[in-house]
Amino acid sequence: MYSFYILLIMIIVAAIVGLIEFVRHQKRIYSIPIRIHINGTRGKSSVTRLVGAGLRAGGISTITKVTGTFPRLIIEDGTETYIYRKSSANIIEQLSIVKFTALRKAQALVMECMALQPQYQSITENQMIHSNINVMTNIRLDHVDVMGQTLPEIAETLGADLLGNPEEVISGINGILEAENGDITFLANPKYKDYLPMCKASAVIVGKEVEVEGVNLIQIENPRMAYSQVIGLMFPLKREIPHISDK
Repeated sequence: MYSFYILLIMIIVAAIVGLIEFVRHQKRIYSIPIRIHINGTRGKSSVTRLVGAGLRAGGISTITKVTGTFPRLIIEDGTETYIYRKSSANIIEQLSIVKFTALRKAQALVMECMALQPQYQSITENQMIHSNINVMTNIRLDHVDVMGQTLPEIAETLGADLLGNPEEVISGINGILEAENGDITFLANPKYKDYLPMCKASAVIVGKEVEVEGVNLIQIENPRMAYSQVIGLMFPLKREIPHISDK
C-alpha cells in the first residue's frame, strides 16, 4: 500500500515539475522575436546557415542551430561550436537551444528541423519552436518507407483519421482545382467543403470537423502542415540528372 502512495506522489511531483518547465519554455521561446524553422528533404542545413548569415549581416543578433550528422551551434558573431551528443539525435535537444538563445537575449533563432516522423515534426513546431516564419526547402523523393503510399499508411504516419477507401493508392500531388485521380490535395478553409464533391483528387487532407460523403478524407487538426509534410516526405520535383554521353 505504501509503495502505491510513494508511486502516486512521484507521479504528481513529476507532473508538477513538467508543467513548470513547460511554462518556462513558453516564456523563453516567446521572448525571441524572430523564430525561423527550416524543414524539407534535402538542403536544410545549407539553407539554415544562409538564413542565419543573412540575418547577422543585417545587424540582427542571431543564434543558428544546424542539425544532422555534424550538429553545429552558430552564435551571434558567426563562431561555430560542435554540439556533443551522448546518444543518438533527439528533438529534446532543441529545448536547450531555445534556453541558450533566450538567456543571450538574441533577436532571432534559426533552427533546422531535426525530426523525420511527422508527429515529431508537429511536436517540434507546435510545442517547442512556435515559429513565426516557416521555410520549406526542396522537395525530393525521399523517406517513402516512412510515409507509405496508400491512404491508411499516409493517415497513420500523419497521426490522422481516414474516412474513405483504404485501398486507394496515391501517386501524385496537386492543388485542389488541378488534382486528378491518384493525386492528394488539401482544403485549408472548411467553409469551402461543399465544393469537395467536385474535386477529382483521390484524397483530400481536411480539418477534423470536415465530413463529406463520396470523398476520401484524411482528417487532421492542421491540414496545411500535414500537406507540407506529405510533400516533404513523398513526392519529388522532377529534374534532369547530368550524365556523360556514351558517344
